[in-house]
Amino acid sequence: MATEPFSILLVDDHQDTRDMLELLLDEWGYRATIVSTATEGLRCLLDRSFDIVILDNWLPDLDGIELCRQIREFNRQTPIIFFSAAAMGSEDRAALAAGANAYVYKGSGLGPLREAIAGELKKVNTRHRNQPE
Repeated sequence: MATEPFSILLVDDHQDTRDMLELLLDEWGYRATIVSTATEGLRCLLDRSFDIVILDNWLPDLDGIELCRQIREFNRQTPIIFFSAAAMGSEDRAALAAGANAYVYKGSGLGPLREAIAGELKKVNTRHRNQPE
């Protein structure tokens, strides 16, 4: 019996980035829901659960750090990974302080993003295996 692919919510306002990541996430074996605003991202998270959330920091309606804070108000478990062009050290520290699990710079390529996703999913799987039934 085939296992259900991990589900990922991607929130990024750049069409090219969304298109590229939608293809790559599918190729990597994940099922992705792609949205372009923080408002859409929050709506998706309130409607259903995801295994991972990937956020850009610069969104048109709310910055990713504030979105991360809002997500953490009602969801402490789902890993949040920032994938952002914001390369200032203060932005990654602020994202981690807001509750993000990892921060990957878009300029560092896709390998670090893939590794961050795999690493967070491994932690999620370990937590699920260690929970009593």
